[in-house]
Amino acid sequence: MAFLSQIDLTKLFRADYIFELNPVATGLYLYFSIIFGILILLAVVFFFVSRRKNKIYHTLQRRAFIFFTAIGIIGLLLTFFRFEQISYLGSRLMFLVLMVVFVLWGGWIGFYIFFVLPKEKQKNFKKQKFIKYLPRQKGGLLKRQ
Repeated sequence: MAFLSQIDLTKLFRADYIFELNPVATGLYLYFSIIFGILILLAVVFFFVSRRKNKIYHTLQRRAFIFFTAIGIIGLLLTFFRFEQISYLGSRLMFLVLMVVFVLWGGWIGFYIFFVLPKEKQKNFKKQKFIKYLPRQKGGLLKRQ
């Protein structure tokens, strides 16, 4: 946990620190690249899980896949730009913007999980209950959607 001693949150509120165009490429960026790599691995997991036939969770799995893929790839690119000391693209402001996007997009997915998905589950349950009592064809079941 020695890397936690490197974090100074008071610097994040100083404009000269955030808007510095060419910050040095030392510090926590190895840990950032590990975190962004883990996000890409989570995206791969969601890709293979979303191939299953559960239609209720398909939208959630697709959104999570896109979320983890986009944040992971952009984060790795920003870490690379920082390592190569490319002006503007390697600045702290870009990492801060990425973190804000991460929180907002994650909040949007959280809203979907806690408010929209339960309604869809309830709607699907009612639909399945209704279909259960429909008459059957002579050759087998009615084709269900």
